[in-house]
Amino acid sequence: MKKLFGILLTAVATLTLVACGDSFKKDPNTYYTSISDTTNINPYSVTLANASTLYDLVSAGLYRGEIDWAASGKTEGDFSDTANLVYTRVPFLAAEQPQAFGDTVKTNEDTTNPDAATESQEWKIKLRSGLTFEDGTPITATTYVESWKRLLDPKVLNDRAVNIYDTSYVGIVGAESYFSQGKSVVDSASNPVFTDEVNKNNADIENPDQLGYVYLAESKNKDGLVVRTAGWYPESVEAEDAVTADRLPDGTEDVELAKGGKVKVPAGKVRRYYKEFSWDNVEVQAVDNDTTIQFALRKPKSRWDLKGSFTSAVTGVVHLAKYDAGMSADGTKTTYGTAENPLISYGPYKLTTWQKSVVFEFSKNDKFFDKDAYRIEKIRYNVLTDQKVIVNEFEAGRIDVAGVGGSYFDKYKSHPTLKLTPDSYTFRFAFNSERKVDGKLTAVSINEFRKAFYFAVNRTELANGSAAPATPTQTLLNDQYYTSEFATTKYRDTASGKAVIQSLSPATQGYNPTEAKRLFDEAYNKAVTEGLVVQGQPLKLEYLVLNADSNIAIANQVKESVLNAFQAKEGQANAGKFEFVVNAQETDAMDDLAKKGSFDIMFRAWGGLDFDAVGLLGQVYSNKYSYMNEKGFQTADKVLTFTLSDKAIEKINKAKNTDTEKKYTNILVNGNDVTAKYDDAFNLLEYEILYSEYSERAGDLAAIAAAMEKYILVDEVIAIPLFGRVGASAYSSRVKFDFQAYHSWLGWGGLRYMSLTTDK
Repeated sequence: MKKLFGILLTAVATLTLVACGDSFKKDPNTYYTSISDTTNINPYSVTLANASTLYDLVSAGLYRGEIDWAASGKTEGDFSDTANLVYTRVPFLAAEQPQAFGDTVKTNEDTTNPDAATESQEWKIKLRSGLTFEDGTPITATTYVESWKRLLDPKVLNDRAVNIYDTSYVGIVGAESYFSQGKSVVDSASNPVFTDEVNKNNADIENPDQLGYVYLAESKNKDGLVVRTAGWYPESVEAEDAVTADRLPDGTEDVELAKGGKVKVPAGKVRRYYKEFSWDNVEVQAVDNDTTIQFALRKPKSRWDLKGSFTSAVTGVVHLAKYDAGMSADGTKTTYGTAENPLISYGPYKLTTWQKSVVFEFSKNDKFFDKDAYRIEKIRYNVLTDQKVIVNEFEAGRIDVAGVGGSYFDKYKSHPTLKLTPDSYTFRFAFNSERKVDGKLTAVSINEFRKAFYFAVNRTELANGSAAPATPTQTLLNDQYYTSEFATTKYRDTASGKAVIQSLSPATQGYNPTEAKRLFDEAYNKAVTEGLVVQGQPLKLEYLVLNADSNIAIANQVKESVLNAFQAKEGQANAGKFEFVVNAQETDAMDDLAKKGSFDIMFRAWGGLDFDAVGLLGQVYSNKYSYMNEKGFQTADKVLTFTLSDKAIEKINKAKNTDTEKKYTNILVNGNDVTAKYDDAFNLLEYEILYSEYSERAGDLAAIAAAMEKYILVDEVIAIPLFGRVGASAYSSRVKFDFQAYHSWLGWGGLRYMSLTTDK
């Protein structure tokens, strides 16, 4: 490995190691910022935001987001109405729009949007000519095919492989089978599947013929001792003392569970596995003299969705020679993306300096075809984590930007270059209704108590106080969410979205101390009746939170609000009847307690899927998925009813009439009313039946999202929403932004729409 490191230093002679000391002087052509430390920026294997920030500089997607000036009715460069500029996706490393071909091409006549009007399972993407890495290595269609083969390597288990094999993203035929070979089949919660059915056609996987079973066969060795061996079932059953179809073994194998712990394979059952699968059967190839990537998909995609899946380094390329040179002897990991084997750029900037835990420096990549669109010549990221240090560096003029949220916001809220960045992250209290203390359920098990807590939180004061800057949020989806990428109205502003909170005091963001007190009294009496507490003794609530100053401040402010609303402070009507305990823990201890369910409420946040409100609610608040932090709530099979458009009903009936697999049996239609289970609402209705764009789709998805949100928030109250996150950053006067306001798709425009003046 030391020899390899030496070779790499020679090969990338421009990568230098320097420190920033007292002699530091600001370069007028360099943008100075900060970032938390990372040891790896390989886009295939790392998922942290700081790594993404860095690898985005040295990479480029096949397509990118851009302003559609014509559709916006603006001349190019007119940012006077930035927030309302129309977003589109344009070719970047691709030479043109994706081209559909073959027998699967169909026209979606329900939309006039050209990007959504064509759907297909077979596509071609032609590359720009002359693309290279920074060292001159050509980038061709074969580079993409071979890079994706490495992304899907079944030995390496890259976290981002899902972006190629999963049908929610790209979903290339054979990709999942290639990636999954040798792995256990798991359910939606990532736990292994056990079965007593030796039938390879009953698994919900891409290629049923790939399905195998692992069995444990008993035999005696030469010393007469019983030994167990594993093998494929039924192909490798040969020994007479091995298992047969009529006799499956008692379970002895320990299997890791997704949320920790182990479980034995149940008696009489086996574990499903994926068998070997050849790369030759993955349907992607380079064609047309290596200028074009051609591939087939498991499910039809529109041109719009396909472009959206190819906008980042996650589905981009790697420098094949460097990637392979860094591969370990056992083929399970590569050093590519580390300081010893840094990424070779094919984007607007190249990495020139990486001093571990000190600095990352980038300069313009002269080999990049679109380099002139980026006006900032150099970027320096000082590795800093502590906010106090970052703000001090900013105030001393050594960096150009600092995050000024939390305790610094009050000081900087009127700063002339302050930029506020709202996002979809919604912070909440997650409830655990099944926890027992001394053999008894806690107050959280009582629905009226959870509702009382909802009305007791003053979200406006919280958002303007300890959580600032933030947006008070009384719903599980904050005001950044849309139901579709073609929706023109935010979900919260739709009639369906507004209807959810009609009974939740919307004028005061859910704060209603009178109702909170009434419900608490009702809950307390119920707790006494059910023997959860003795009359006169307090209902206790334990709040599990990460031990950080900002979190503790939020906890104390919420505690004060709730105690006042319940009138449970000394001298008030319910004095002695409620106790709010803040349990602050370090990261590892908190994770352990959360995993064990040792909490009543827990501080959590979810975000992302900004243009998929139904999908976020489905994946995060279904008890069948590992994402759900709440405990004790069986949401997945809850039957919901909602009203959809005539077009949606037409699509549902057509799907049910051609449903040979009987997947849609439990989706019932009565006029325009649809009844479906919580999980089916997004897995089957949104992602399958109502997948294609049509004019009423955004409204139909809003109706589905509202039914889901009403159930988990209003009826069950499985969580208490608090506030939406808002980023606050102050910039030096020399940093200029073209964007005049925050844009839902493009934020503040990024480096493409930033520049530096000569002002210091």
